[in-house]
Amino acid sequence: MSDPPSRARLVTSASRAAFGPRVLAALGVMGILGVVVALVFVKVWDDYVTGLQPEYFKSQGQAWGRTYRSRVESLMARYLDERPHEEITHWRESFPRWVRGHLADAVAAVPGSRPLALAVVEAKTGKMAAAWGETGALWARGISTEDAGPTAKVLRADGEEVQVLIDLPLQAEEPLRNAYRLRVLLGFTPFSKGLRRGTNYASVLVLVYLLMLYGLFVLVYLLGRRETRLSFEAEERSSRLKAIGSVAAGIAHEVRNPLNAVSLNVQYLEKLNASATGRTPEDADFQRIRGELRKIEQVIDNFVAVAHLGAMEFRDFDLSRMLEDMVASLQPEFEARGVTARFHGEGEGVVRGDEEKLRQILRHLTENALRALEDAEEKRLDVAFDGRESRRVRVTIRNSGPVPDPEVLANMFDPYWTSRISSRALGLTLAQVVAASHGGSLHAAPAHGGGVAVVLELPRSP
Repeated sequence: MSDPPSRARLVTSASRAAFGPRVLAALGVMGILGVVVALVFVKVWDDYVTGLQPEYFKSQGQAWGRTYRSRVESLMARYLDERPHEEITHWRESFPRWVRGHLADAVAAVPGSRPLALAVVEAKTGKMAAAWGETGALWARGISTEDAGPTAKVLRADGEEVQVLIDLPLQAEEPLRNAYRLRVLLGFTPFSKGLRRGTNYASVLVLVYLLMLYGLFVLVYLLGRRETRLSFEAEERSSRLKAIGSVAAGIAHEVRNPLNAVSLNVQYLEKLNASATGRTPEDADFQRIRGELRKIEQVIDNFVAVAHLGAMEFRDFDLSRMLEDMVASLQPEFEARGVTARFHGEGEGVVRGDEEKLRQILRHLTENALRALEDAEEKRLDVAFDGRESRRVRVTIRNSGPVPDPEVLANMFDPYWTSRISSRALGLTLAQVVAASHGGSLHAAPAHGGGVAVVLELPRSP
């Protein structure tokens, strides 16, 4: 089955570039929606916590208050057990003095809580009998002494602290039964304090998200511009090659028929010459004529190849072995020209592509490198295959000839760079187009140690 031609890939590339603005718009909408959702979530959560925390901490305060009550009631029982009868008789004077020195121990005995103040008050009058901490806040918004049961009030609920005032009756044996109440002011860290920290983190994350989104926008925009430029260049090059292909097809058709007639006439003249003079068909003059005719046929073949770039048959084959066979087949020509040629291959060489067209362009590149050695003092040509990478293979054709100008190397694959379209220029253009149609690349550069290296890179077969 044939893979799609390169022109179809160019059209697909242009479609992707045209889709760039839609991608940018979609990313922009996603970014805005993400920010809005984050802000709405923070606001809804803040409102929820603000309404929840007073009742929650009131319930927590009542639980801690019962714990403190049990501690103070234990002190009252201890007072009755340890004091002499005479002292207990005057409990209104002796108990406040005694319990005042033990309230700190009662507070310390309840780990994990955060009491701000604690007081033992007379149940009937509300007067303070003994206290610990900042007792002024205990009466800032006091609880009526008429409340017989446990009572809890939230005195403060803001972003800094939640304060809960607890008032509980104290139970003891006579004569302290129903004589005192316990009043405790507890402080709690509000949810909103943690929420504020979380909001700060969320703000930082949103900022980082926006920066990343902005960077993504810039990246997509730059990639879109690059894709558009590459697509435009590819389309322009495709149009040029299409025009060349049309001209090439016409030239090949007009020239091939007369060329066939000339070839037949040359063969006829060879026979006549052999009959008249007794000279063999291997005569040097006729060999030169046949050589020139082969050059013309090569020109026509290049024109036909350019005209039929789209007809490719893709299959898996061993590129390394093909190169080795090609170098071996050209060995007689290398020896005739006094060129030392060698092939060196490393790694696996299986690729997917049109074997015949790749053989054609590699042979053309090798013959092109061979022609560059005509005036060189040292005539050496190296064909190397590197298949050690996991995703790509590389073919390098290096000659030891003179190095052209950098401008010539940069434009040697462009048939429009020179003022005339030659067979050689078309062959190099054909080589680059075939490489691109296989998802590869072809370029030339000065070789290390002298000469020119032409490098063909192709993707490895999946």
